[in-house]
Amino acid sequence: MCRTRAARRNVLPSNELPEAQTVGDRIVEQVLASLRANPEAPVRLAHKINNSQRTVGAQLSGQLALRYGDEGLPASQVQIRFDGGLGRVSALSALTGCI
Repeated sequence: MCRTRAARRNVLPSNELPEAQTVGDRIVEQVLASLRANPEAPVRLAHKINNSQRTVGAQLSGQLALRYGDEGLPASQVQIRFDGGLGRVSALSALTGCI
């Protein structure tokens, strides 16, 4: 006898999102505020980061892509230095203008 059973998917609850503001959130806010205040001025930031925060560049790249499209920003418009356990991170180089 062949029984048809529905596939077991999504049987566990999702991970809870952190309530506190993340490093990625702060970076996006700072970069966008700087670009709104003076679109021509370069943005230079420094943040401490650890291994669990290695995707911080994805959120910023996404937000900049929404605003500036595939062309991005002028070369080296946004520079962010990361210090900490992760060392140098080049995650922001995905979009033109970020290094």
